[in-house]
Amino acid sequence: MNYSHVGFVAGTNKDGRIILLVGNQGNAVNLSPNGQSAVIKYVYPSGQTPTNSALPQYNLQGRSLTNATSR
Repeated sequence: MNYSHVGFVAGTNKDGRIILLVGNQGNAVNLSPNGQSAVIKYVYPSGQTPTNSALPQYNLQGRSLTNATSR
């Protein structure tokens, strides 16, 4: 990310933001929507070609969501 952060892509939302599974935010693991412009580089396993159409879509608009508040 453009601010020295790493996350795992978990999906997208209706606004086209990328939902990242991230840690070390408020001492918790969170799902966090981020603009695509915040991503500098995607890294994925050799031989894999991910597509956005295969990603789940979340109804997540806020800055972050914890596992506790998603249930």
